[in-house]
Amino acid sequence: MALAICNKIPDDVSRNWAEIMQGCEHTRKVLDMVNVQGGVSKSDMQGRVLSTLRIASSKNTKTGVNCLIDIMLKAGLIVESDGKYVYNQEFDSTEASTRDVSATLDEPGITKPLETQTQVEQIVSESRVAPDPSVHINVQIHIDANATPEQIDQIFASMAKHLYGRS
Repeated sequence: MALAICNKIPDDVSRNWAEIMQGCEHTRKVLDMVNVQGGVSKSDMQGRVLSTLRIASSKNTKTGVNCLIDIMLKAGLIVESDGKYVYNQEFDSTEASTRDVSATLDEPGITKPLETQTQVEQIVSESRVAPDPSVHINVQIHIDANATPEQIDQIFASMAKHLYGRS
């Protein structure tokens, strides 16, 4: 995700956001709500999300919901249509994958080796499990060339204290 953002590759950014968001239980609840209702008006979306997730309305939670909506739009999980947010059916991959595999394996006249069927079923089951998102933080420290060895030691001692709890 970071590389896609850094290199300004919008398709990869959207795809990565979609993968992350689909793996989140709370996001799935929001997407299911939008899908079941056939879309939610833009003016009602914030309140519906808060209600769906059973979150009390406050300035902070409204800001968070707006961020969630923006990310779902960026990921292409929902789209704007006629003043409403509508679920993008393209991302309902779990059911589609299961139907496609079943249809292919059950078609008359097509016999797949057992090994291939097992591999396909394994791929489908693995696609339902999304990895947990992770965050990586890189820290750069610039030390003046005129710094004394004691000052440098002090910098690293301070880092050890704050990062690892060492005194």
